[in-house]
Order: sequence, then structure tokens, then C-alpha cells
Amino acid sequence: MLLSLDDTYNSSNSFCHIPVLLDEVIEYLKPEKGGLFLDGTFGGGGHTEALLERSPEVRVVAIDRDKHAKKRAEKIKNKYGKRFNFYSMNFADLDQIRESKFKGII
Repeated sequence: MLLSLDDTYNSSNSFCHIPVLLDEVIEYLKPEKGGLFLDGTFGGGGHTEALLERSPEVRVVAIDRDKHAKKRAEKIKNKYGKRFNFYSMNFADLDQIRESKFKGII
């Protein structure tokens, strides 16, 4: 079975996600002071959830065209509510999102 970094399976053979360069991304973006961030590499939601965990003042907009990402996004939406918005789309359609003026983009 061929796996990407986003498609990792644990010992119980269920999907788990390992976000790439997570510590470096968080250090660079400095979300502790809040702000609106765009996660254009949503995948399993690892970067998004790490940003949201850093401060109650953080909001994240995420995009992904993978049909499985939407289901993972629903779990994060249930946990963080209005602080998180997900768009099932391609980068080419980025101009269709409502939010703007991002503090940082992944």
C-alpha cells in the first residue's frame, strides 16, 4: 500500500494524520496573539487544529478538494464552532471565499 504523509495509518489500521513541519509552522505564524489564518493544505486538519489550540482568538479558514477532508473538517467545526470555516474547493477558486486579510497562510 502506498501512503503519503497525510495518509498514515496507526496500529489499529485507522486513518491518522501527521502534519509536516508543525512546530516550525506554529513558531513562524505565532498564533498566540490570535488572528485569522488560511490553511490551504487542510488534509487531516493537523495544522488547523494546532492553530486553534494556541489561542481562543485564533480563527482558521481551510480549503481542500479531497472528498474525505470534508468529513474531517466537520469534526473540527463541531469542536471549534465559528472559529473554523471549511471550503471544499481548489486553490483556483480561492477568490470565492468570504474571508480576507489573513495574518498567515499555510
